[in-house]
Amino acid sequence: MIVIVCQLCLQLLLMQVPRIPANGSFSEVFNVFQNPARLASVKHVAAGVYAERRFMLREIGVHALALGMPVAGGVAGLKLWQMGYRLYREHLAGLSYALPLEKRLKVAVGLNYRDGGLGGEAGVDWQLTPQFN
Repeated sequence: MIVIVCQLCLQLLLMQVPRIPANGSFSEVFNVFQNPARLASVKHVAAGVYAERRFMLREIGVHALALGMPVAGGVAGLKLWQMGYRLYREHLAGLSYALPLEKRLKVAVGLNYRDGGLGGEAGVDWQLTPQFN
Protein backbone atom coordinates (compact mmCIF):
# COMPACT_ATOMS: atom_id res chain seq x y z
CA MET A 1 0.00 0.00 0.00
CA ILE A 2 2.81 2.42 0.84
CA VAL A 3 4.50 1.74 -2.49
CA ILE A 4 1.32 2.56 -4.42
CA VAL A 5 0.79 5.80 -2.52
CA CYS A 6 4.41 6.85 -3.03
CA GLN A 7 4.25 6.02 -6.73
CA LEU A 8 1.06 8.05 -7.08
CA CYS A 9 2.66 11.02 -5.29
CA LEU A 10 5.73 10.75 -7.50
CA GLN A 11 3.60 10.71 -10.64
CA LEU A 12 1.66 13.73 -9.46
CA LEU A 13 4.88 15.63 -8.79
CA LEU A 14 6.51 14.74 -12.11
CA MET A 15 3.50 14.94 -14.41
CA GLN A 16 2.03 18.37 -14.92
CA VAL A 17 -1.67 18.42 -15.75
CA PRO A 18 -2.61 21.32 -18.02
CA ARG A 19 -4.12 24.06 -15.89
CA ILE A 20 -6.62 26.27 -17.63
CA PRO A 21 -9.03 29.04 -16.64
CA ALA A 22 -12.13 27.92 -14.76
CA ASN A 23 -15.05 26.83 -16.90
CA GLY A 24 -17.29 29.70 -17.90
CA SER A 25 -14.74 32.38 -17.11
CA PHE A 26 -13.75 32.99 -20.72
CA SER A 27 -15.08 30.80 -23.48
CA GLU A 28 -16.20 27.28 -24.30
CA VAL A 29 -13.04 26.92 -26.37
CA PHE A 30 -10.97 26.08 -23.26
CA ASN A 31 -13.00 22.88 -22.88
CA VAL A 32 -10.67 21.33 -25.45
CA PHE A 33 -8.35 20.68 -22.48
CA GLN A 34 -10.93 18.95 -20.26
CA ASN A 35 -13.73 17.43 -22.34
CA PRO A 36 -13.43 18.03 -26.08
CA ALA A 37 -17.09 17.06 -26.59
CA ARG A 38 -18.10 20.41 -25.08
CA LEU A 39 -16.48 22.09 -28.09
CA ALA A 40 -19.61 21.21 -30.07
CA SER A 41 -21.25 24.25 -28.38
CA VAL A 42 -18.91 26.67 -30.17
CA LYS A 43 -20.91 28.50 -32.87
CA HIS A 44 -18.23 30.86 -34.23
CA VAL A 45 -14.45 30.76 -34.50
CA ALA A 46 -13.10 31.18 -30.99
CA ALA A 47 -9.57 31.37 -29.61
CA GLY A 48 -8.11 31.73 -26.16
CA VAL A 49 -4.65 32.36 -24.75
CA TYR A 50 -3.66 31.55 -21.18
CA ALA A 51 -0.43 32.31 -19.31
CA GLU A 52 0.40 31.67 -15.68
CA ARG A 53 3.46 32.09 -13.50
CA ARG A 54 2.66 30.72 -10.05
CA PHE A 55 4.62 32.20 -7.18
CA MET A 56 6.53 34.26 -9.78
CA LEU A 57 8.66 31.22 -10.66
CA ARG A 58 9.42 30.91 -14.35
CA GLU A 59 10.35 27.27 -13.84
CA ILE A 60 6.70 26.32 -13.36
CA GLY A 61 5.19 28.78 -15.82
CA VAL A 62 2.33 27.54 -17.99
CA HIS A 63 1.29 28.82 -21.43
CA ALA A 64 -1.71 27.53 -23.37
CA LEU A 65 -3.51 28.27 -26.62
CA ALA A 66 -6.95 26.92 -27.55
CA LEU A 67 -8.77 27.28 -30.86
CA GLY A 68 -12.23 26.11 -31.90
CA MET A 69 -13.64 26.43 -35.41
CA PRO A 70 -16.97 25.13 -36.76
CA VAL A 71 -16.44 22.86 -39.78
CA ALA A 72 -18.62 20.33 -41.65
CA GLY A 73 -21.37 19.86 -39.07
CA GLY A 74 -19.02 19.76 -36.09
CA VAL A 75 -16.26 21.76 -34.47
CA ALA A 76 -12.52 21.27 -34.93
CA GLY A 77 -10.33 22.11 -31.96
CA LEU A 78 -6.63 22.77 -31.57
CA LYS A 79 -4.75 22.93 -28.27
CA LEU A 80 -1.15 23.86 -27.55
CA TRP A 81 0.29 23.77 -24.04
CA GLN A 82 3.75 24.32 -22.58
CA MET A 83 5.08 24.16 -19.05
CA GLY A 84 8.59 24.98 -17.87
CA TYR A 85 11.53 27.10 -18.92
CA ARG A 86 14.58 26.76 -21.17
CA LEU A 87 16.32 23.99 -19.17
CA TYR A 88 13.21 21.79 -18.79
CA ARG A 89 10.00 21.97 -20.78
CA GLU A 90 6.94 19.83 -21.36
CA HIS A 91 4.79 20.26 -24.44
CA LEU A 92 1.36 19.12 -25.52
CA ALA A 93 -0.28 19.60 -28.91
CA GLY A 94 -3.63 18.16 -29.88
CA LEU A 95 -6.35 18.12 -32.52
CA SER A 96 -9.97 17.31 -31.70
CA TYR A 97 -13.25 17.01 -33.57
CA ALA A 98 -16.56 17.41 -31.71
CA LEU A 99 -19.92 16.48 -33.18
CA PRO A 100 -23.40 17.12 -31.78
CA LEU A 101 -25.42 13.92 -32.27
CA GLU A 102 -28.66 15.13 -30.71
CA LYS A 103 -29.86 18.27 -29.00
CA ARG A 104 -28.39 17.13 -25.67
CA LEU A 105 -25.70 14.60 -26.73
CA LYS A 106 -22.24 15.55 -28.02
CA VAL A 107 -19.23 13.35 -28.73
CA ALA A 108 -15.62 14.04 -29.66
CA VAL A 109 -12.39 12.31 -30.56
CA GLY A 110 -8.90 13.73 -30.40
CA LEU A 111 -5.27 13.00 -31.04
CA ASN A 112 -2.58 14.39 -28.73
CA TYR A 113 1.18 14.58 -29.07
CA ARG A 114 3.20 14.89 -25.90
CA ASP A 115 6.96 14.70 -25.49
CA GLY A 116 6.55 10.99 -24.71
CA GLY A 117 4.59 10.14 -27.86
CA LEU A 118 1.09 10.04 -29.34
CA GLY A 119 -2.14 9.46 -27.47
CA GLY A 120 -5.83 9.57 -28.17
CA GLU A 121 -8.83 10.85 -26.26
CA ALA A 122 -12.59 10.64 -26.50
CA GLY A 123 -15.26 12.72 -24.85
CA VAL A 124 -19.00 12.54 -24.31
CA ASP A 125 -21.25 15.33 -23.07
CA TRP A 126 -24.81 14.39 -22.23
CA GLN A 127 -27.09 17.06 -20.82
CA LEU A 128 -29.64 15.32 -18.59
CA THR A 129 -32.16 18.17 -18.55
CA PRO A 130 -32.20 21.70 -19.97
CA GLN A 131 -31.79 23.05 -16.40
CA PHE A 132 -28.36 21.37 -16.01
CA ASN A 133 -25.54 22.61 -18.18
